[in-house]
Amino acid sequence: MLDTGTQRKTLINMIKIISLLALKIFQNNTSFCQAPQNHIKGQVVGEAQQPLFAATVLLVDRENKAVTNSVADSNGRFQISYNVKGSYALVVSYTGYTTYKTETFVLANKDFDAVQ
Repeated sequence: MLDTGTQRKTLINMIKIISLLALKIFQNNTSFCQAPQNHIKGQVVGEAQQPLFAATVLLVDRENKAVTNSVADSNGRFQISYNVKGSYALVVSYTGYTTYKTETFVLANKDFDAVQ
């Protein structure tokens, strides 16, 4: 029969081993469940080709519901990462400008260059 101190140490070690095993299983399962990431990127510019910092770029579905979004950086560049399939459009908005919506497209790695 083990004394109380030894039983406690054995129990703690078993909990550590089970916790590490569970963590490893979780890490492996999440990597199998994740779809590959695709990217849509581009640059939002104004009429004089100046970058529009903090322009909002939405990826919307056929019902015009936002799926994900991005905000343009100081160079007007944006990137949206996604792992969904289907047909979508981009909606770009910036204070003082008319909201712009692209034609519907099928998701694939896509570079819009300058969105004006």
